[in-house]
Amino acid sequence: MIEQRAGNRIVLQKYPAFYDAGRGVSMAYPSGSAVPAAATALIARMTVPPNAARTTAIINLVSALQDAGSWSTFDGLWMFAAADTQAGKLNWISTSYPFAPNGTVSFTADRGYTGNGSSGSGTFGITYSLLSKYLQDSASVGWWSRTATALDKVDWGISAGDDNARGITYNTSNNLSARINSSATTTGGVGTGVGLAAINRSGATACQLYKDGANVTNGADASTARSNNDLVLFHDKGAGWSTRQLACFWIGGSLTATQHADTYTAIAAYMTAVGA
Repeated sequence: MIEQRAGNRIVLQKYPAFYDAGRGVSMAYPSGSAVPAAATALIARMTVPPNAARTTAIINLVSALQDAGSWSTFDGLWMFAAADTQAGKLNWISTSYPFAPNGTVSFTADRGYTGNGSSGSGTFGITYSLLSKYLQDSASVGWWSRTATALDKVDWGISAGDDNARGITYNTSNNLSARINSSATTTGGVGTGVGLAAINRSGATACQLYKDGANVTNGADASTARSNNDLVLFHDKGAGWSTRQLACFWIGGSLTATQHADTYTAIAAYMTAVGA
């Protein structure tokens, strides 16, 4: 039986077997529902087929993000809170930009990747200026932290050169702090390092910070050209090494306030489903 919710979102109560002849395995697929093609393609890229409950969580998240209009704005979305490292490295949006841990970065199933504070980082083969949806005056970056501790370390940023894109989830001044195509930092008070943080640029002099889908503060910092250097996690060109555990990361174009709220709701539901 299948219970339909808003748009394409579904809750599966029965998981009929589906035989994937290409891989010679049975996978749990919903019967009689409109499964997004993007979800089917994503599941097919997973070396170990997800079980019924995880299949449901994946389909529901893809459906919810498509309903929200967020999916089409992303250059990349990585759900590090995955069953295994192969699945955790996948870009859900396309086959481009797989996550590549460098140094000592530890993986915990259904939780994510954690920096070691001294040498661990992660890259995607992404040069900011070459992305098609993350633009100078229309951009967003979001990341889900599972570490409550206040840390004055950059959790994502730029590998070298300029320093106009970076995020600090929760510093020792109890602030979320980030830059997006600007040398100026937008800062706002938050109560914990746990949850979804996001920085958004909606115009040449308009940027916004969000925590768990709610607006924290707005900035009017003028935009600068996108960096010609690479995106890196758990490190920045001059701000030390992070020890946060990240369960999710996205980069792409600007989202509306409603889309940030809906994106948080969708990702939070997935995190709950997998126990993150």
